[in-house]
Amino acid sequence: MMQRRSFLKLIAATAGLPFRYSHADAKDATISGNIPVLILEGPPRNRGHIHGESLRTQIQGILAAWRDMLHAATGIEPNLIVQDIIANTGFKKSILRFTPEYWEELEGIAEGADVPLDDLFVLNLPDEHRWYLQAKQAGIALAPIEQCTTLGFAPTDNTPTLMGQNMDIPSASEGFEVLFDIRDDKSGIRSMVFSIAGLIGVIGMNNQPLGIGNNSLKQLAVSVNGLPVNFILRGLLNKTNAEEAITFLHDIPHATGHNWMIGDKNEVRTFECSAMDIQEFVPMDLTGIIYHTNHPFVSEVSSTYLALHKDTPPQHGSSEARFEVLLRLIYAHTGKAPSIEFIKSVLSNQDNTSLPISRPHNPTDPDATYTAASLIMELSNSPRLHLAPGPPHQTTYTMYSL
Repeated sequence: MMQRRSFLKLIAATAGLPFRYSHADAKDATISGNIPVLILEGPPRNRGHIHGESLRTQIQGILAAWRDMLHAATGIEPNLIVQDIIANTGFKKSILRFTPEYWEELEGIAEGADVPLDDLFVLNLPDEHRWYLQAKQAGIALAPIEQCTTLGFAPTDNTPTLMGQNMDIPSASEGFEVLFDIRDDKSGIRSMVFSIAGLIGVIGMNNQPLGIGNNSLKQLAVSVNGLPVNFILRGLLNKTNAEEAITFLHDIPHATGHNWMIGDKNEVRTFECSAMDIQEFVPMDLTGIIYHTNHPFVSEVSSTYLALHKDTPPQHGSSEARFEVLLRLIYAHTGKAPSIEFIKSVLSNQDNTSLPISRPHNPTDPDATYTAASLIMELSNSPRLHLAPGPPHQTTYTMYSL
């Protein structure tokens, strides 16, 4: 297996070149804003094959880097971790019950990339396998999941619904980013989904239009029998409006504490979801404006989280720091019309230099969090996605029309 450093050099050397699908029915891929755009079409397994075959080298590379990180963080052989998670959780059962087509898509990715399905499955549980390992080995300090800043503006007479998010993930993911253009021939829904090679999706919007944002809330109750985050995302993006998406949120069991921001042409709302409860967060003094970072505003902290952190003093961390800056910027904009440029300025903010909203890549620490992408969604009759494939204070946004 190629070493990660050599692999990233290869990625850097070919970043400006379009890659081709190896699938017989596929068209050329394109490079836009230094991020590959990959069209996934046909039934679920076919979409997975296109993903796996086209990104085989990337998927094999990120799986190797991920396994190295697991071993370094736990001291346990990665195969044992993977099999432990599969044997002692009901994640697959929930996926097969609530989102079976995405399990079939995952099987297609594994076949196309020629990688073990078990490894790829657990790779697609980035939130879940972290808290699972923390619960299993309470004495081992894994990297905290304090990532992502979301904000949304309800439609006005002159502006459509607008949603913005910075997607913050571990630095080891740098070089593996991809934008999927997913075309579901059964439903007619077309989605633009930011992801990492091998993952079924991280964040996105569809052409209905429906936009989905999300923030990890590690403080909330978790369940080994719930539906994992990435599969919830794809399930939400298969809905046609906010009402359908919100109903789906209430109909499924949640594996991981998470905030979901949901918007369509008519509204934008946000929900703190846990294995025990769902609570809508409505800022009482800011009509038509929604926001969130990575600590709960209306939900109770779980007993499991308190037990795991009983010896850790409360900290004013990244989530709180980003929230303070976010709220200050929103209040300063009160009375003015929401705009793409204002959201860009918020998501690019560096006022708190040590804990900024736009977080730079840290090449020396593969588990340090950075802003892998910044997305702004225009949810109108002509929906558009603005994507900066990296920290937005350093990266230019590219617009995609759906």
